[in-house]
Amino acid sequence: MGKMRLREKLLCNIQNDKTLFAVIARSEATKQSQRERKIASSRQFGTRNDELLETVIARNEVTKQSKKGEILHRPEKLGLTMKKDPTMLLRWQNLKRSYNFFSLIIFLTLSLFIVACSSDTKTTPTETAGTPVKVANPAETSLIDYMSFNANTVFMKKEIVRSTFQGFIQKVYKNIGDYVNAGDVVFQVITKEAYATDSLQVKLSDEVFSGIVNIKSKTSGVLTELNFNVGDFVSDGEQLAVISNPNSLAVLLNVPYQHISKIRLNSSCILVFPNGKEIKGIVSKSLPSVDPVSQTQTFLIDFVDGKNIPANLNLEVKIPVNVIKNAIVVPKSAVQSDETLTNFWIMKLINDSTAVKTIITKGIENDTLVQIINPKLLLTDKIIVDGAYGLPDTAKVVVRH
Repeated sequence: MGKMRLREKLLCNIQNDKTLFAVIARSEATKQSQRERKIASSRQFGTRNDELLETVIARNEVTKQSKKGEILHRPEKLGLTMKKDPTMLLRWQNLKRSYNFFSLIIFLTLSLFIVACSSDTKTTPTETAGTPVKVANPAETSLIDYMSFNANTVFMKKEIVRSTFQGFIQKVYKNIGDYVNAGDVVFQVITKEAYATDSLQVKLSDEVFSGIVNIKSKTSGVLTELNFNVGDFVSDGEQLAVISNPNSLAVLLNVPYQHISKIRLNSSCILVFPNGKEIKGIVSKSLPSVDPVSQTQTFLIDFVDGKNIPANLNLEVKIPVNVIKNAIVVPKSAVQSDETLTNFWIMKLINDSTAVKTIITKGIENDTLVQIINPKLLLTDKIIVDGAYGLPDTAKVVVRH
C-alpha cells in the first residue's frame, strides 16, 4: 500500500512537471513570436522613416533653392526627376506656377503704388509745405487823422411866392422842377368879387379893374415847391410856391459843442456822399447859435462842384485833426484782432516759409492803411496781407506771387 501511494505521488509530480514545461514552452514561443513581429515592424517603420527623412531633406533643399531662384529653372540640379520622385516634381511645378502668379501680383501692386506716389507728389508739396499767402512790405507815408460829423445840403437863396390878393387860383403857368426866370408869371388869381360877378354873368359897363391878378417871380431859379392848384382859394399873403437858386446850394455842418475847438474857419474838409463820392469843401462860416435839443453848432461849408446835388441830402464831413508825416503803415487787411478788439497783431515772415505772430500797437488809420507804432518795422519786412486769418504762431506758409 505504501509503495502504491508513493508511485502515484511520483506519477502526479511528473505529470505536473510536464504541464509546467508545456506552459513554459508556450510562453517562450509567444515571446519569440512577439519579438519577431516587433523586429519586422521596426524594420518596416525604419524604412518609412528613411523615406520621410529623405523627403523632408529634399523639401528643405527645394525651399532654399527656390529663394535663390535656381530651383525654378533647373530642377535637375537636385535630381528631382520623374523616375526618382514624381511627387516632388509635381510639387515643384505647382510651386513654380504659384511663384509666377504671386510675382505678377507683386509687380502690379508695386506699379500702382509708384503711379499713385508720383501723382501725389504733384499736389502734396503745396499741402505739406504750408498755407498759401500773399505778402507786402510796410510803407512810409503821410497819414491824416480825421473826425467825422453829420451834415446836410440846403439852398441858401430861395424865393417864396405869395398871393397879393384874396381869391381863387385861375391859372398855374409852371410845374415843379421847371426853371423860372425873373419876371415870369407863375400864377393867375381872380378875386372873389370878380369870380362872383363872372359866375352871375353880370357885365359892368365902366369897369376899370377886372379882378384878375398875375403873380410873377422876382428871382430866377427852379420851382421846388407848389402848394396850390387851379380852383384853390388863397388868402392875401399866403405862400403859393418856392423858387430855389441851384447855385446857392451849401452844406450845413452840425458839430457837437465839445468839439468846436477842432473846427477852424477857412480850413479844408472832405464831403462823403451816400454813394461813396468824395469832394473837397471849405468851412466858410459859423452860425452864432446852438440847437436847443441836440446842442450842436452849425457851420457853413462851401464847395465848388455842386451840380446835380439835391437839397436835404445827408452827408458825412471828415475834418482833418492830425497829420503824421513819415508814418510806417501796413494795409488794413494785414491787421488782425481778438473778439474784444483790444489786442492786435500781424503775421510777419522770418524766412521764406515761416510766419510769426507779432503783437502791434496801432496809431491812426484810414479806410485802407493802419499806422504801426510798435514794434518798429523795416521797409524790407514781409507782412502777410492775404491768407493770415487763423494762422498760429510760427506757421508754415507758401508765398504766392
